Amino acid sequence: GVASSATVALYSLASKRGLEEVGRSSFRLMHYTTFVGLLLLLPVVHLSGELPGVMASPQLSSKLFWVFNTIAAVCGFGINVAFFNLINSSSPLTAHIVGCAKAALQAWLSVMIFGNVVSPLNALGIVLTLAGSSLYSLERHLTSAKEGDAKLAKTAGKTGRK
Repeated sequence: GVASSATVALYSLASKRGLEEVGRSSFRLMHYTTFVGLLLLLPVVHLSGELPGVMASPQLSSKLFWVFNTIAAVCGFGINVAFFNLINSSSPLTAHIVGCAKAALQAWLSVMIFGNVVSPLNALGIVLTLAGSSLYSLERHLTSAKEGDAKLAKTAGKTGRK
């Protein structure tokens, strides 16, 4: 709900600041966040008392387990790099709106493809989210087109062309 949206928004803002700290390199930020994540996760695993159970699991010797985990890790890495690139080339607000539109589109597709049942209020939320995201995208496109035209006119004025 609200806490999730606030966390995602704060993550976007922290990512933007982190990108500025590492010279706008998505890969450097990924290395940094992975290292910090491991440092934070290790004490949690130790304090939870689950490490002996994990180490005794027969799944650790399964090749299929490691194949699926490797695929999941590569996909997660790619998603994070794409997210950092999105924030790097736009803004945290745009990244948040893209995330909301993605979630709404997934909900709509689950209704269309799998026949999931949603309440009228949920359907209204999906429609409003997709409509709002589309309007935001249109506004961003029109704004960038105007900025591009202004830059082109300024450049043409400097070179004496008309």
